[in-house]
Amino acid sequence: MTLHSELVQAVQRLSCCRDLDAVMAVLRETARNLTGADGVTVVLRDGDLCHYADENAIAPLWKGHRFPMKNCISGWCMLHRQQVAIPDIYLDPRIPHDAYRPTFVQSLAMTPIRSEDPIGAIGAYWASHHHASTEELEILQALGDSASVAIANVQLIDSLKEANRRKDEFLAMLAHELRNPIAPIRNALHVLRLRPDDVATVERAREMMERQARHLAQIVDDLLDVSRLTQGKVTLRRERLDLARLVRQCAEDRQGLLEMAGLTLDIQLPQAPVWVMGDTMRLTQVLGNVLDNAGKFTPSGGAVTVRLTVDGQGKHAAVAIRDTGIGIEAEMLPYVFETFAQSDRSLDRSRGGLGLGLSVAKGLLEMHEGTIAAASAGNGQ
Repeated sequence: MTLHSELVQAVQRLSCCRDLDAVMAVLRETARNLTGADGVTVVLRDGDLCHYADENAIAPLWKGHRFPMKNCISGWCMLHRQQVAIPDIYLDPRIPHDAYRPTFVQSLAMTPIRSEDPIGAIGAYWASHHHASTEELEILQALGDSASVAIANVQLIDSLKEANRRKDEFLAMLAHELRNPIAPIRNALHVLRLRPDDVATVERAREMMERQARHLAQIVDDLLDVSRLTQGKVTLRRERLDLARLVRQCAEDRQGLLEMAGLTLDIQLPQAPVWVMGDTMRLTQVLGNVLDNAGKFTPSGGAVTVRLTVDGQGKHAAVAIRDTGIGIEAEMLPYVFETFAQSDRSLDRSRGGLGLGLSVAKGLLEMHEGTIAAASAGNGQ
C-alpha cells in the first residue's frame, strides 16, 4: 500500500469515528506508520493546559499528563497556529529540556489540529536527529486537518445525544407534572357527583379545581414562552421605568404567600429611583419566576432576601434574590437556566416545576442585554 492510499484510508476511517478514543487510535497508529516516527502523541487543549491524551511510542512519553500551554512545544504550536519541526530539541529554547531528558526523544515535529483555532496537536518524535521532510509534514498536516473534522463530528454527536437525553427526561417530567393537577381535578369532580347538594363540599371542590387550573395554565404559558423565545417571536415594549419600584411591587405581591408558607421576606432597595429602559411586564415576569422558585424550595422558618444595588456610576443595576433553602447540587448549577434542565432540588415532588421559569427568565434578560446567574452554598443559599 502506498503512502497516499494509506493516508486516504486513514482519512476515511476518521470520518467514520463516533468517539474521541477512536479518533486518537487512528491518529496515533497512522501518524507513526506514515512518518516512520519512533513515537506519536495526541495532545488535546484543555483550557490553558496541554493534555497528552494518547500515545504510540517505543517508550513511555507523557500520556495522561497535563502541562501549561506556555511550557510545551505543543502549546506553542497551538498558540501560534503553526506547524513546527525541530531536528535537535536540545538546541531549541522553546523545548523544556528537563522534561525530555528521561525520554528517547531527539527530534520532533508538532502539528496543530485545526489551524484557525487549534483544539489539539499531533506530535511525532524520533530517537535520533531527524530533519522532518516536506512529505512527512504534509502527511501530519493532512491528518491534523482530518482529525479536526472528525473531532467536530464527535462533539456534534455527543451534543445531540445529550440534547435527546435531556429532552426525553423533560418530556417524562412534563407528563408527570401534568398529572399532578389533573388528579385533584378528577377527584373534585368525583366528589361533586357524590355530593352535589353539599354547599361546603361544592365550594372546596371549586377552589381545588380553580387552583389546579391555574397550575395547568402556568405550565402552558411557560411552554409557550419557551417556544416563542426559541423562535425569536418575543418582542419587548421598552419604556423608562423605576426598577426599585418594580422590584418592591413584585416582592410585596408575593409577601402574603411567603408568609403563609412560614417564610420571612427582607426587601433591601435604594431610596432613590433606579431608572432603566425595559419591558415592565417581562421584567415583572422574570422577577416573579425567580421569587417563586426561591419560595418553592425554602422550608418553613426560612427567609427570602431581595436586594437591588447600583454601581458607583449608576450604569449597572443588579438584583440579588437569596433564600435559605435546600440549595442546588454543584453538578446542576451550569444547567439550571437551560430549557430541558430541571434542578429538582426537593424530594417532595408535589412542589413540582419543570424548570421552564428560569429558562424563560434567562431568555428575557438576555433580550434586555442583561445576565442571570445562580450560586449555591448548599443549605442556606
